[in-house]
Amino acid sequence: MSEHAYDEAVADRIEILELFGHLSTADVIEDYPQDPRGASCLVLSVGPIHSVWGYDDGAKQGILITVYRPDPSKWSEDFRVRRPKT
Repeated sequence: MSEHAYDEAVADRIEILELFGHLSTADVIEDYPQDPRGASCLVLSVGPIHSVWGYDDGAKQGILITVYRPDPSKWSEDFRVRRPKT
C-alpha cells in the first residue's frame, strides 16, 4: 500500500481491511497497461469504492496505489464508466 493510498483512505473514511476483504468480488473497470509508472488497473468494489492497483514483479505482490469514493457526478450510475467532461 502506498502512502498516498493510506492518506486517501483516511480522507474518505475507507476501511482498508474491508476493502481487501471485498477484492474477490471486485471488478476491473479500466486497464492501464502502458502507464509510464508501471501497468495498473482501476478496480470497483462495494461501497462503491474505486482503487488503483499495480503489480510488483520482484516482490510478486499487488500494490494499492490509491483508493477513493468516486464522485457520482463524474461516473455512470453504476460507477463503471466515466461521464464525459463538460
